[in-house]
Order: sequence, then C-alpha cells, then structure tokens
Amino acid sequence: MSRVRYNGQAARGSEITVKERGESRTALTGFAEIHRQQTATVILDPLPYAVVTMNGSGRVVDWNLAAENLFGWSYADAFGEELADLIIPGELREAHRVGLARYLDTGETSAVNSLLTLPALRADGNRFIAELYISMLESHGGPLFTGLLREITKTGEVRSEVDSVHQAESRLNRLKVVARNIRVGLLGYEKSFEPESGIFGIVHVDDVARAQEAFVEISETDRLANPIDLRMRASDGTWRVIETVAENVTNQPAESGLVLINRDVTEQRARESDLRQTSSRLSALVMSLDDGVFFVDQEEKIAVANEAFLSILDYQGDMNELIGKPTSGLRSLIDELVVDPKLFNVTIADRVADRIQVFGERVDFVDGRVMERDYIPVELENELHGHLWLYRDISSQITLEKTRKHLLEAERRLREKAEEQARMLREVADLKTELVAMVSHELRTPLTSIVSFANLLIGDDGPVTEVEQQEFIGVIDRNAKRLIRLVDDLLLLGQLESGVTTIQPITCRVADIVEWALALADQRAVAAGVRIKSSVERGPTLYADQGRIGQVLDNLLSNAVKFSESGGSVDLTVRRNPTGWVFAVRDDGIGIPESEQSRLFESFFRGAATAQSTPGTGLGLAIAKAIVDLHGGTITVESQESVGSCFEFAIPDQALS
Repeated sequence: MSRVRYNGQAARGSEITVKERGESRTALTGFAEIHRQQTATVILDPLPYAVVTMNGSGRVVDWNLAAENLFGWSYADAFGEELADLIIPGELREAHRVGLARYLDTGETSAVNSLLTLPALRADGNRFIAELYISMLESHGGPLFTGLLREITKTGEVRSEVDSVHQAESRLNRLKVVARNIRVGLLGYEKSFEPESGIFGIVHVDDVARAQEAFVEISETDRLANPIDLRMRASDGTWRVIETVAENVTNQPAESGLVLINRDVTEQRARESDLRQTSSRLSALVMSLDDGVFFVDQEEKIAVANEAFLSILDYQGDMNELIGKPTSGLRSLIDELVVDPKLFNVTIADRVADRIQVFGERVDFVDGRVMERDYIPVELENELHGHLWLYRDISSQITLEKTRKHLLEAERRLREKAEEQARMLREVADLKTELVAMVSHELRTPLTSIVSFANLLIGDDGPVTEVEQQEFIGVIDRNAKRLIRLVDDLLLLGQLESGVTTIQPITCRVADIVEWALALADQRAVAAGVRIKSSVERGPTLYADQGRIGQVLDNLLSNAVKFSESGGSVDLTVRRNPTGWVFAVRDDGIGIPESEQSRLFESFFRGAATAQSTPGTGLGLAIAKAIVDLHGGTITVESQESVGSCFEFAIPDQALS
C-alpha cells in the first residue's frame, strides 16, 4: 500500500491507495501534486490559517493541517471532494456554484482578492463564522483558487456574522418561496412540480445568465438595482415574460426588509413592442413628408423637426442636435429669413396662447418664397402636450385654396407617375423591338453567309477550285468573326452595366494606345477610300485601362470611317487639358440629325438614316460611354448633317489611383 507523497514528504491523515480511489482520483492526485509543487504548500502547514485550494471544477486539490483542525476533515477525506459539500452550508451552495460558473464563463468575480466573512460548516455539522481571503492562480490545467481561512472568535464579531448568516438564509428561503409562487401562481404549474435544474430550468436559455446574476445580486445585496424581465416557460408550453422587482424597505442593517414583486407582463411588453414599432413607423413617415413638420413640447423645447422643415430654414447643422433644445435657438435664423420678424414672433406667441387650430397662415420670406403655415395644439384629456407646426412652400400657388392645392398636387403626381410609367413601357417595347430586329438582322445575315458558303464547299454541284475554297473560307471566317464580335459586345455591355466587369488601370503611354487603334483602323480606312490623320501632343503618361481606352478609340475611328464617303478624311487628335487627356475623332461624313444626338449612347439605338443601309448593332457607343464612365471621364458629340461629326472623350489624370 503506497502513500501519496509531496516533495518527498508523506501526506497527512489516513492512508489512501490509487487503486481504491480509481483512475479519476489518480488524475486529481497528479493535478494536486503539480499544484502543491507550484505553491510550495510544504511551508504552509505551520501557519495558523487553514489553507484550502480548489480547481475550476470546485473540487479540493490541497488541504493543509490547519484546515484539518478547523473543519474536522482529514486531507485524505477532503481531497477530490466538492468543496461546497464539505464546508459551505446547504443554503449557500447553489450561490457558490453559480458564482464559480459565472467566473469560468465571463472571468468576472468580486470574491477574489477580497476579505470576506462567511458562515462555514464543520464535519460534525456545527456552524461557525470564518474570515476568508481568496487568491487565484492560472495553471496549465485551469484556474486554481486558494483560500486562507480563520475562525472569528470574538463574541461581537460572531454575533454580527451570525446575524448576517440569518439574513442571508432568510433571503434565500424567500427566493425559494418566490420561485415556487412564480411557477404556481403565474405559470400554472402544480405545487409539487420541481424543475430538474431548479427555477433556471424553465427560464429561456438566452435569459439564464441574467437570471443567475439577479439571483446572486439579491442574495448578496438584499435588492435588485433595476427591475428585470425574464422569459419563462409556462405549464402550457408558452413563453411568458415575468418582471421581478426586489427592494429593501428598511434602512436597519440588522433587519432584512427584502420585498419581492413578480408579475406577468407578457401582454404589456407585447403592447409596448407594438407601440415602439408604430412610433418608429410614424417617425419615418413624418421624416419623409414633403411638408415641414416642427413639433414643440409644452416646455417650448424642440421634439421633432423633419428634413423638409430644416430645408425651408436652410439649416445646415445636424438635425439631432436640435432635439431637446429651446426653440429660442432658431429665432435668430428665422429672423433673418422672414420679411417681418416681429409679426412672425407675435403670431407664434398668439397661437400658443390661444391654443386654437389655425390653417393656411401666410409667411413671406426675404428671398421671395411664400410659406403656408398650419398650427395644431396637441392635447390629450384637456392636457397640453405640445404644439405642432406644418410649413409648406406655396410660392407658385399662393392664390389657390389649401384643400384644392393638395388635391391638384396629388393628381399631378399621380399623372406624372402614370406618364413616366407609360413612357418607360414604350421605351421597353421599342427596345425589345429594336433588339429583335437587330438580332434577326445581325445574326441571320452572317449565319446565312456561313451556311451558304459551307454548302458550296461540301455540296455535290461540282468540284471547287482551291482559289474558290480560299474565297469561301474567307467569307465564312469574316462572318464567324462578325458573330463573335456581336456576342462579345452583348456580353461586355451587360457586364459593364451590371458592374461585373471591372477595369484594370495601369500607367501607359498615350502614343501606344493611339498607335494600336490606328493599326486596326488603317486597314478599314484603305478599303473604304478614307484617309486618317493623327496628331498627339507630348505629355505625361495616362493611368487607365489601356485595352479598354484603345477599344473606345477603335470604336470611334471605325464609326468615322464607316459613315464617311470614299475620298473623305478622318482626323484623330489627342491633347492635354488642365485635368487630363482629351481624345477627339472628327470626320466629314454624313453627320447625325440633332433630334437623334441625345440617344446616341443608348443601347441598340441606331440612326434612322443608317439603320437599314449600314451594318451595326447599336452597341459600340453604349460600350464606349460605359468604359469612359468607369474611368471617371466624359464623352460628348457635336454633329451637323452633311457636314460631319466630332466625338470627344476626356480621361482625367489619376482618376482611378
């Protein structure tokens, strides 16, 4: 039979064996060995204080000789046992466990590093008052709590502490009674019903922590600082909201005047929640009104001032800063705005004094605006709660009656919305028609060519020469590429408009972009008999997506060549302005009617004069504008029929850096 030893010394008390205690006791013994080595308890035995150490599970891992003498438990008896069962009176054990659990969850405790006076329990069942100091040490196995205890022997101290114990016991007993009354009286349980986890067993899981904190607060202070709401499950399975108020009605330290009031406030809280939601909706409605709303409470302090009202006053400050402030804070601002400040202030005072509703008062502003003002005193059960002022700008309709104005305004707004919706529907229908027509033409034409020449290559009408094969394949290749460009343009436009595609700016030379675009355009220009001239100023580099800017330039050059007569010319100029680079493409072609110029950058739009005679999708300029917009730039057009057109776009310096 081996004895447990620490630092080479035999453990005190009766002998114990690892085999008898089992594997769990073995683990605890090893844990205690480490702790005893860390805290050097070998030197603590001669101290007059009882030294007791427990781990995070609340179990004893150290117990010196003075502890054996004070509590009557030997080291062997105490080691591994729950501390609460050994030395804490029964009515205080739950509070001890709740406090330990709270510390492990949150790290919050008021007991550590504090001198406490508490009732304690000996092995023979006798109680005494102990003075306790607790320290805490973090170890690799978790927190260790070490307490130094001594018995208070002076008669006065004992009597005072016994009184405290009796008060604590009284509070706990009353808490138990209150918990039972809540279950039976408010939640409908039978008197014999006891939840497995106590009163916390029927508390909503999200409220358990708050309930435990309140339990500890009442136990320690005889009161609750603030009423507390807890959701608790009733016998029928529904959740009820129970409000608890705890207050001490006596100032006598030797007497406990704890009064606990519990009531079911489920319906009240539901009504309060509905009221808050209604209030929030009303506040949102007031803030969104076109009329200026200004509400002043009975103490002449600002309660509500919506954005429309502040806009009428040209107030530039924070709206929230006005709430709760006296109305006199706005007087100087209003005096500067109205034509007759004295009359304005007198009429305000008269309306407040008379408490009679007034509608349609006219207020003239020095800037020429005319406001219509309504006043409504807000009274409930003959008690004044404030003054409501409504302001609206009637500068263009001062001769109209207020009611008629409202009706006409409502009619106008409805008509505008209806017309706007009708216009949008027409545009959508036109766009759909244009898209169908474009797709039908731009897809069918190249597909027809591809199919036709493919049939010639594989047909049985006779042998095809090598020259003819190359010609047919060239036609198929051109039309296939035309289809690819159409699909690419559709996809790119959709991505640009939806924000899916982003640009990738780099520092690049403007001359490189121009050279690349000219190389693509020269071949088309030669075939069309059009001459391209270019001029590029010297200047700094450009921070932009080189490929996308080149795409815009290529599109403008391609259009200029396409809509120029043979023998015509296209001028490309690139120059600096104070903020960046400006690219201009000018041609002497057919020009664009003024009525069509505002729609040139819309998707699928094509001019009436060229829609049938010139191939195209109506996507190029829309894509160009989307790319320029992403660079923070602008694109414009100037054109005159039979004279020519000039497209110009500007890309600012470092717009994307």
